[in-house]
Amino acid sequence: MKKQLLTLLVALTTLHTIGQTKKVISKLPPVTNGIERDALNTSMAVLTRGKPISYEASIELFNDILSKPNTPALIKKNKILLSEYLKGSTYFGESQSDRYNTSDTDVAFDFYSFNNQNVFLQGGIMFKYSLNTLKLNADERAATVVKESLLPGLANFRPLLASPDISYFCLVSGYIARDFSEDEDSIAYKDGESVAIVISKANLKKYINAEITDDEVFKLASFYNANKSTKGIRKITIK
Repeated sequence: MKKQLLTLLVALTTLHTIGQTKKVISKLPPVTNGIERDALNTSMAVLTRGKPISYEASIELFNDILSKPNTPALIKKNKILLSEYLKGSTYFGESQSDRYNTSDTDVAFDFYSFNNQNVFLQGGIMFKYSLNTLKLNADERAATVVKESLLPGLANFRPLLASPDISYFCLVSGYIARDFSEDEDSIAYKDGESVAIVISKANLKKYINAEITDDEVFKLASFYNANKSTKGIRKITIK
């Protein structure tokens, strides 16, 4: 009888543990949804000649959304770390990128899921320089922005490494792909494209601490691209 009771207790404990484990699995929408949304918004910003917002304005917008009753729970919970992150992220890629308010939260970041865990996504970033479609193909254009904007920009996430609610990080950057043989001001010969990196907190920490190289990040992280030839986004390899 004692053996049966012990077996039952172990079984109940196991079921309770499984139940607790399920609670930490992210129920947020997939990060690909956020990447697609940001890609669409940055593409529209190119077509409509959207103007970037200032660093100071992004701080004000964040303080404003914190006062609203519908602010997402994870943003409220991490407001101190997010505030520190925003104040420290004065550039993305050695001042080669601008900020756009392309998100519902106005500061262009939100939480999504990746591998059933929470991922913090920062979008609303636009690479300042146009890339020549006659000299670079889609993968080469994406790789240029990854190396010159996304990788340097990952250092901005340092304050958020302390959050237990984040397992992955995603940084998305839009950019202009243009036919350089045509008029620079012509919308007909330019398109808005996007590239994103998704990297685990563990690997990001190693990268920030100079424990792994760019080439190792290319192997460990996931990359996605959107351009006029794709419907939605596609996963790509960066070398």
